[in-house]
Amino acid sequence: MSDRSTLTQTADLIRVSLELGPWHSPEDPGWQAAYDDVLGTGDGAADAPQVYAVVEPGLAPAPLEDRLGGADATGVGATGAQGEGEGWLESYVAHAALVMARYGDKVAAFEILPQPETTADRAPLVSPAWMARALTMLQAAAREAGPEDQDPDAVRLVACIPAGPQGGAGYIETMYAAGRDSYGWTEGDTPLGGVSVRLLLDLTAPPSSDPAKQALAELTDALERAEGPTGEPKPVFISGFVLSGPGEVGDALVVDTALAATVRAIAADPRAHLAVKGTPEMGPGALPESGEPGRNEPGFDPAPTWALFGTTVVEPPRSGPAAEPPAVDGFDFPCWKDAADPWQDYKIDSVLCDAGYFKIFKGVWHPGEDWNGKGGGDSDLGDPVYAIAHGLVVIAQFYASSWGNIVLVRHSLPDGTAVWSQYAHLDAMHVTAGEVVLRGQQVGTLGKGAPKAKMLAHLHFEIRLTDLPADNWFPMVRDKAQVLANYAAPKEFIAARRPGQMPAADAISVIIDEAGQGFRKADVPHWMAVGAGYGGGAWYTFGSRTAEANVATWSAALPEPGKYQVAAFVPRVHATTQNAVYTVTHRGGKATARVDQARYHDQWVPLGVFAFGTKGEVRLTDLTGEAGGLRREVAFDAVRWLKVG
Repeated sequence: MSDRSTLTQTADLIRVSLELGPWHSPEDPGWQAAYDDVLGTGDGAADAPQVYAVVEPGLAPAPLEDRLGGADATGVGATGAQGEGEGWLESYVAHAALVMARYGDKVAAFEILPQPETTADRAPLVSPAWMARALTMLQAAAREAGPEDQDPDAVRLVACIPAGPQGGAGYIETMYAAGRDSYGWTEGDTPLGGVSVRLLLDLTAPPSSDPAKQALAELTDALERAEGPTGEPKPVFISGFVLSGPGEVGDALVVDTALAATVRAIAADPRAHLAVKGTPEMGPGALPESGEPGRNEPGFDPAPTWALFGTTVVEPPRSGPAAEPPAVDGFDFPCWKDAADPWQDYKIDSVLCDAGYFKIFKGVWHPGEDWNGKGGGDSDLGDPVYAIAHGLVVIAQFYASSWGNIVLVRHSLPDGTAVWSQYAHLDAMHVTAGEVVLRGQQVGTLGKGAPKAKMLAHLHFEIRLTDLPADNWFPMVRDKAQVLANYAAPKEFIAARRPGQMPAADAISVIIDEAGQGFRKADVPHWMAVGAGYGGGAWYTFGSRTAEANVATWSAALPEPGKYQVAAFVPRVHATTQNAVYTVTHRGGKATARVDQARYHDQWVPLGVFAFGTKGEVRLTDLTGEAGGLRREVAFDAVRWLKVG
């Protein structure tokens, strides 16, 4: 067995990341049900281990950005950065109080604001003064929100100490000074119950050196500075390791040696606690000591490392009762002043794959439509922009270049197929990521894009048939066939699917499941079956960074030539890869579609619209380019050809 088994023998805490994800609040029953299972308050949880909870900035509805980076955290009610920071912190504390009240007796420690990281050329994202204020507010909230029979100081709050020249002892000392001067901290009464560190394993050093030395030095330093000015020993929680090297995991032997030395040092000091990540399927406490061999990395067993180094953490399911919007019941137009006749006030200046646009912008095919008010100029600046159908906001943020504010919404058609609407160049956004919107709900106002673009006000509007980055542009817009395969003409798409006029399900639909004829998989090891997915089953394997081994193809006999939308079904489990590579063979050749399977939950995911004769084929490989140590899983389920033209 690898020395890395020391991890599972030494770890005394399971690390859990707490954030809202698709839910609006910790009061949401979907959020509670998901974390009840993870944190051991659900059925059969009597033997649940102690949990180390990381209260992510994502627990607050709005993004943190740099609102807590200022040196002064005393400007309560002020305008500008201080006022924004105070408002954000109040939201974060309110949500954290709900969590601490519900799970305080199941959690050994709550790590707050876990992103004060710094680099050599910038100040911490969370300044020591803001950290002191956050600790003070959270302690007061925990005391007020806790059950009457609970010790008011039972909740342990932990501050993550940033690395780099601006972190370390200086950060702790400045935080204590701010707490003493502004919030009345005394030697015997501080909200800080411990510190958290992520130890560095430097794999870039020469082979003759010991990568564990720096990690052990950091641990010793953390134990010393955790005492603070009072001299009272406080626990140190090692909530992760940072690998510095050219590879994702590095040489197995070097990693094993460094880990073994480091975790032995942790085990030897009663003040130090190792918190390792759990896995969604296995649950907390069931960390692997061995696993499937690394097929493409001979002699390397990554399973124990996966729990510590992988990006997979114990989180709620990818969707829940409150996360899924209603199925689409029809589409409206995004801009109108008279709902009965949107064309009374608006016009479309550039359509999908507009020839004039292509000429003016020297070889760029427009992937959407530009909507303008008939008044011209900036007469439509600030006009409302509406969601065209029920959906889930997946992106709502500012992008540089010319994009400005973008809102991207995912919609689910009655047959389960997903489509996306994108609203770009917005002057203001009225929604946030994770929010369910209904048809006709305002998502923002019409704008002029990023300031440096210097364009006239208009809405860049897209209907997407596949899952693409919010600001998707090059290189796809150089290829007209790719644009037509991934985008629909918005006006035509909406006009054919108005409320009360949604078309019936297409009569021509061919589905090839993994259990039926037309599906073939390579005769190699490491195929694993799962009783979930389309038809109640699917295959999965682990993704590979460098070599291809597990490959499957779906071949369909199509009843007649024409245009078909091709979609792959992604099951709710064992689909964690972020780069599943599908190759679609169509009448014009081959096209590649990349799917982040981890984002989907028993859903049809469109791969594009293509022209076919009477045969279609889709190929999926385990070559994802992801490191073996991440143990990303690739699901092989069903593929569908749906005739659309």
